[in-house]
Amino acid sequence: MTSETRYMRSDIDSGSIYKLGTSQTSSSLAVLIGSGTSGIVYVGIRVYVQHADGSKTEITSGSAVAIVSMGTGVGYTTTLSATWACPQISLASTDKILVEVYGELSVNPPTVLRRSFITEQLGASQLDAVTWTVYYRIQRIRVYEEVWVYTWFFLHGTSTDNSRIGNFTWSIPSVGGGILVQII
Repeated sequence: MTSETRYMRSDIDSGSIYKLGTSQTSSSLAVLIGSGTSGIVYVGIRVYVQHADGSKTEITSGSAVAIVSMGTGVGYTTTLSATWACPQISLASTDKILVEVYGELSVNPPTVLRRSFITEQLGASQLDAVTWTVYYRIQRIRVYEEVWVYTWFFLHGTSTDNSRIGNFTWSIPSVGGGILVQII
C-alpha cells in the first residue's frame, strides 16, 4: 500500500491536463471561478480512472465531492479543505487517475469544469478505500465599481499555492503467496 500526497502542478501532462504529481512545481497558475456583487463560490472535484485507450470511468457519483465554499468579504487568499471517502477500485497497471476541479458561483455542487489533473500510470492493482483530504487554494479579490464586486480564483502549482490531495492511497499487485512444489 502506498499513501502519498498528490500535488496539483502547473506543468502539462497532455493537451490541457495538468500533472497530479508527488512533488510540487515552482510556477503558480490561477483560473477564474466566478465574479459577482454577492454570493458564495463552491469548489469540488470529480475523480475518474483513465484507461490506456483514453476512455474514462468515473469513481465519484456524477457530481462534485469534497466541496468547499467561500463567500464575500475583504479580499484574501486562503487554503480550504474537505474530505471524500474514496472507494476501493480495481485498476489495470496502465490506468491513470484523473481529477477534475469544478468551481461555480452560487451553484452547489458546482458543475463548471475549471482544471483537470492526471497522474502517471500508477502500475497499481487498486485504489484503496481511504478518506482523501483535498486542499484548495482560493483567492478572493474585492474591487469597488459603484458597488463591491468580488472575484474568486482557484490557484495551484507552488508550495504557497499548494492545492493538493492528501492520503491518496493505492496498492500494487501482491507477489507470491503460492506453494512451491518440486516434482522428483
